[in-house]
Amino acid sequence: MNFCAKTEFEFTEEYHARLSSKLIPLFIYAALATSFLVYRIGLVLVGYYRPCSCMGSLTEELHISPEIADMAMKIILAYLLIGSYGSLIWLWRKKRMALRAAVDEQ
Repeated sequence: MNFCAKTEFEFTEEYHARLSSKLIPLFIYAALATSFLVYRIGLVLVGYYRPCSCMGSLTEELHISPEIADMAMKIILAYLLIGSYGSLIWLWRKKRMALRAAVDEQ
């Protein structure tokens, strides 16, 4: 194997190792956000429209209303969903473009 091919192979291995190390936390965040979304959808389906009691007594300790805490949790859920899935799609496209460029070079 010549030097250029060996260097390219090592670079590709390093690139994929770094990419996969970024993917694992993103998959975990996406799975967590998806489970929260399914929980919220389940609450709506059973007709539970009051603020989520998942915060416990923390709203009293923070001196905020349960409605505000519920809205904040919905905003955080949207942030987790958009951020994790957006990053996964961005990394997937980046990897696909890099593979396409590598195939085009050959």
